[in-house]
Amino acid sequence: MNICLVGSILRHTIESDAGTYSGWGGMTESAIAPFAALLGPGSEVYFVGSVGAEDLEEVREFYKQHYPFVNTRGIRVNPTGTDHHHATKHFVKRKIQVEPTTFEHIEPFIHDADVVIFNFGNIDDIDPAAIKQVKEQSSALVYVDVHRKPFGADEQGYVSVRGWQGWENYLRYADVVQMNKDECEALFSKKIQTLYDSAICAKAVLDAGAKTALMTLGAKGILLAHKDREYTYVHIPAAPCAVKDTTGCGDAMAAGYLVGWHEGASPVDAAKKGALMGAINCEFVGYIKGLDRQTIEQRMPADFAHTHLDLESDIPRSIFV
Repeated sequence: MNICLVGSILRHTIESDAGTYSGWGGMTESAIAPFAALLGPGSEVYFVGSVGAEDLEEVREFYKQHYPFVNTRGIRVNPTGTDHHHATKHFVKRKIQVEPTTFEHIEPFIHDADVVIFNFGNIDDIDPAAIKQVKEQSSALVYVDVHRKPFGADEQGYVSVRGWQGWENYLRYADVVQMNKDECEALFSKKIQTLYDSAICAKAVLDAGAKTALMTLGAKGILLAHKDREYTYVHIPAAPCAVKDTTGCGDAMAAGYLVGWHEGASPVDAAKKGALMGAINCEFVGYIKGLDRQTIEQRMPADFAHTHLDLESDIPRSIFV
């Protein structure tokens, strides 16, 4: 499986109840670590992003040592230096705004890719116009993780909600769109309190043109919305796990979904693999380490039931998330 992963390279400090993680975090590792456990021999990830000149060789060596399946030719120098995110349960603060990654940066790495992932991990780190250009010039599946795109940051670096005006003009070209509850609320300026609320937002994403929407709901699982001849809504519960840290769970879910898709799974079964990966990631402080495919597959619940929902009648309106 060949993947073009477009995202941010940043130093990351996360403070959680389970402890503090610091290092080459964010997409630098969180979007890569789950693939390390799932991908077979011969797979390759082209990472397209930027880092300060002072850290370029260190980042390349990081991947060479820990994740040798990552091709670093797409990593370029960011003139403003390396970004640093500092996050606690109360705030997220960033240091520097990176220059956006554009289609010109991405284009050399899309032509043999099975999937191109746009992960907006640092607010305006990617030119969203590149989504359309990749869709038009590549046969790859286009996967968009909305992540921090609906947020802004003040001069001190503190992150706040701003929305994403004109998002429909970009997400219409995505095959799959992913967002969590907070991102959904920021994008739609809507409080997500019920499964029905989440489904309405997913429908808006499908109405814009995307084929699939994955709305992650933490301990409440995933709302999958899929468009074929008609719209289908499915609730997939969270897989059992012992939660230590939720950092990187969305990236782990995406990896599980995409590997499932690549191997021919239905959208529901691919989402279940994603739910399992997200749950397993919760059991690590930081990111998934030292797991292999067999160990992961043994964790799949024997009775992993899902529920088909009718948007017009039986999606619960009671408090859900």
